[in-house]
Amino acid sequence: MRGWKRGDFPEYPPEALREAVINALTHRNYFDPSEVQIFIFPTRIRIKNPGNFPPGVTPDEPSHKPRNPLLSQYMYDMGYIEKYGSGINRIKEVCSKHPLVDVEFILKPYRTEIVFTKKTISELDEIDDTIIRLLKSTRVSTSGELSQELGLSEVSVLKRVNKLISTGHVIRIGSGPSTKYSAAVIFENQE
Repeated sequence: MRGWKRGDFPEYPPEALREAVINALTHRNYFDPSEVQIFIFPTRIRIKNPGNFPPGVTPDEPSHKPRNPLLSQYMYDMGYIEKYGSGINRIKEVCSKHPLVDVEFILKPYRTEIVFTKKTISELDEIDDTIIRLLKSTRVSTSGELSQELGLSEVSVLKRVNKLISTGHVIRIGSGPSTKYSAAVIFENQE
């Protein structure tokens, strides 16, 4: 929400994701047999690209030095690249204006990663942390079981669980009376 008017935002900015994928495909090292990889997690999207930036080019100082000049020209001619050397700046600009996402560029010797991370809008309190801890220890629980364990009403527990689902901390299994909940498995170190 901006001011008093409602604002609708996609979960991730499509323009930035598009630029990141096009850059990954166009500027990757095609002598390396590994693939461009896209990982989608509850709280982030990670795009891995074999190859690093050319010497003298960084995310802070991008310039047009294509690793694959013919492919770069082809992508430009097909309309996938609008202006040479503008993709990284476009990604940063779009993400800076988006209220829900931060972007990070990770440069490794033989790989480049772009990570789009959801901003944490609300911090978890002690009860939320307890729910996550209980779900991790029991693997799967119903709202009734959580309610008994916490000493809260089932309605109160369901409100908290639904908030934790929306933030990617908890997943719902099944529906109706047989619905159960589990802590989301988040893989922090994907190599």
